[in-house]
Amino acid sequence: MGLRALIGVEGADGRYKARPVHYDGCPDVIVPALSHLVFQVCGGDDQIAVEELLGCAWERIHLHTGTANRPAKITLIPSPNLATYPAATAAIGDGQVWDREWAYLFGGRRLHVYLGVDLLKGGQVWEPWACWPITDLPSLPRAEVLEVQKRGYQRQREQSAEARYAAIIAERYGIPRAEIANIWEELEADEVSLLGLDPHGGPYYLSDLTGGDRAALREARMRGTW
Repeated sequence: MGLRALIGVEGADGRYKARPVHYDGCPDVIVPALSHLVFQVCGGDDQIAVEELLGCAWERIHLHTGTANRPAKITLIPSPNLATYPAATAAIGDGQVWDREWAYLFGGRRLHVYLGVDLLKGGQVWEPWACWPITDLPSLPRAEVLEVQKRGYQRQREQSAEARYAAIIAERYGIPRAEIANIWEELEADEVSLLGLDPHGGPYYLSDLTGGDRAALREARMRGTW
């Protein structure tokens, strides 16, 4: 599977109900398709669109771009294997990402986009990534959607690399990953922490370190040598 997503509805209490989309779940594919579904198929009623989307699990949802002689058309392909599975229900902040990269949830006449990212302590979490009023979707510039997608992939790559590194340190030194995550957060958040003196006698701050220096410092902290 690739570019997996959840699509559904989010309540004011942060709980959602959603169905999986197994392929092509990136914003550049899903957002235009949802806009077309709401305004061209459901007459601008996002609640009717949500009822359609929650009807089954989906293999793909995508929009065929129209031409001068052919109108745009949405294609919703039900999953042959998971169509009868119940919709996923959870709170957006409880860490149940269901092995998905993106989530698109209607709520409050807005489309909320969440990004699934790895945690240093293990597991995943949803991060709020974009939010548009329903009425803005038909005129939403593709460049804006692509920028959301690009930044999302960058964030996922960075977090995945950090999580893998934390896992290696945890295995090497026998330190719980939750403890590693706490130390990491201290080092990242305290950008003005005085670490010592540089060779010229001046103050040495965390913000002065290069990426490689930070990695070495973190590993030294893990070993207890700093």
